[in-house]
Order: sequence, then C-alpha cells, then structure tokens
Amino acid sequence: MTTATTASLLNQDSMLLRLQIIGYENPSATNEHDRAWIRVLCTTEHYPYALDISVTATDLHHLSEFLTTPFAEDERFFSFTECGLELQVCAPAAGTLACVARVTASNDMHFEFSEQVRPAELAEFKRQLDRAIASL
Repeated sequence: MTTATTASLLNQDSMLLRLQIIGYENPSATNEHDRAWIRVLCTTEHYPYALDISVTATDLHHLSEFLTTPFAEDERFFSFTECGLELQVCAPAAGTLACVARVTASNDMHFEFSEQVRPAELAEFKRQLDRAIASL
C-alpha cells in the first residue's frame, strides 16, 4: 500500500522504483547542513534488496521539477547531489518514454533498470513524490 511517504514508479508490467522516505537522519544536529539530510529506501522488482540513500529536501524538489518538464526526443538526465539516484528519460516514440535509472547506496551497492513508461505513469510518480515531500 502506498503511503504519504512513498512514491512508486510503476509501468504496466512491474514496480520499477519505489522511494520510501524514512525521515530526517539527524534532526537534532546543531548545524543546518547536517539537519538537511533525509534517509530514503529505494527498491525495485529488478533487485532483491532495498538500498539506503541520503538526499536533501532540495534534491527531492529538484527531482519533482525534473518530472514536471515535458519530455521530448532529446534525452534528459537527473541526478542527486550525492550518490543516490540517477534518472534518464527520453521520448523515442509517441506515447512512451524510455526510462533508465541507477540507484547507488553509500556502500556502492546499486541496481539499475531500463524500461518503457507512459507519461501518465511518470506523472503519477511525481504526484506521489510531491505528497511525500509535503509530509516532511
């Protein structure tokens, strides 16, 4: 079940990517930089383990903005500031998007996938992401 802290990218065949926002890593830190980091668990049906990454709220907002812009035939690329999530999207044919993602944890474990998604599926992922960001 999807909660307000989870955003899932699904296509017709499978769950491609799930970002589960666990919460701030160190909310009682004395400086703003250390307080800004958020722990996110990343899972996919293509890999048997959840990967733990650290991102900032700014990173999550940038991902949301990336998903807002219409995709054309040219490839667009997004990555978080630190190791974590890299996402490439392009529209090679009308009605579908080619989506390539790579998730890398701080211990260098990673998973990646390359799948076709529909614009509505990416829009739903963005909607869930925005809801998860708002719950922080």
